[in-house]
Amino acid sequence: MLRWFSVLLFISLALHSVSTSGDIIRWDSEEVIPGTEGITLGPNVQLDHMDLPFALLTQGPLEGANFESSNLSHAFFTNTFLRDANFVNSDLTEASFSGARLFLPTSLARISLTKI
Repeated sequence: MLRWFSVLLFISLALHSVSTSGDIIRWDSEEVIPGTEGITLGPNVQLDHMDLPFALLTQGPLEGANFESSNLSHAFFTNTFLRDANFVNSDLTEASFSGARLFLPTSLARISLTKI
């Protein structure tokens, strides 16, 4: 319980300090995920075939986002709007969708799920 409280507190603080550069950061270390420099989250963002463990994905609408075959283990989707997002063949092991608005038809076919 204390661990989750600490994680949520960190995320809350991180949301206030995230730069607007568009980089995707790891919530566990506050480091930019290599290969995401300059990527701005938004509708139709292409994040397929990417290694995004512990990604903090908290910015607005990700309508039509493509996460196909990406590693999203331990990622946090918070305060996001997901409609028509593609998670086919993605690893969502222990990913959190707490506070995310997930609408169908979002493709969750052939994904790896444990403890979501």
